[in-house]
Amino acid sequence: MVEQRYRKPSVPGSSPGLSSKMRRLTSHYQKQQFKNNLKLFFLIIFLIGLTIFFGLKMIIFMSSTVANIFFKKDNYNQVNNQKEINLISLFIDPFPEATNSGEIIVSGSTLNADKITLFLNNQEKQTVNVKNNNLFELNINDLKEGENKFYLEAKNSKTNQKKKSDTFTVIFKKTKPKLEILSPANEEKTNLDEVVIKGLTEPDNTVQVNQQPTILNGLGEFQQTIKLKEGENLIEIIAIDKAGNFEKKEIKVFFERD
Repeated sequence: MVEQRYRKPSVPGSSPGLSSKMRRLTSHYQKQQFKNNLKLFFLIIFLIGLTIFFGLKMIIFMSSTVANIFFKKDNYNQVNNQKEINLISLFIDPFPEATNSGEIIVSGSTLNADKITLFLNNQEKQTVNVKNNNLFELNINDLKEGENKFYLEAKNSKTNQKKKSDTFTVIFKKTKPKLEILSPANEEKTNLDEVVIKGLTEPDNTVQVNQQPTILNGLGEFQQTIKLKEGENLIEIIAIDKAGNFEKKEIKVFFERD
């Protein structure tokens, strides 16, 4: 009799060779995944390092730039403040536009200057020292007849800084102004109790009729109404120019009632 041995029935998928192959594949996949994770880790560390390095440099650069801006601005302000401290100022008091004496006095004040020089008609004339109270005064006594131009120059002797004023004009005139009485005629008789005085002079002059100011038009013409008393009336007309020269005329008007 033949002996029969019992064999375990084979189950699909439970082959020993197939199971071993799956284990090898799984192990390979895990190793590959570990390598990829390791590479990713080092890449992240590298990127973080670059960010920190360049970010720090950027912070240092920005800090340096801001510091330089404020430092330069501070230096600029210090230099400007120093210039402002040493800046020369020059102030001239009002003076007459014209004179009939051939001289005028020019005064004023200055800061950070110790000498004032006068230039008259393009010539240097005189230099005066500034007083302790920063005031100065010059006597311009060599004016020529007609128009004269002058300017002043303030100077600091220590720093050699200078400041020039504007150019001014002053007129030296010693002749009397023109004055014409157009009406009424001298010793005129009228039966009216008032009379209109009409005349002519230069437009820049001032006119007084019996000590009362009179308005001039652009041509220098003027007129003034004067009340009359019975009998003789003496009327005084005066024209005065800017230099102080004057011309005076008198006329007589007789008021006689009908």
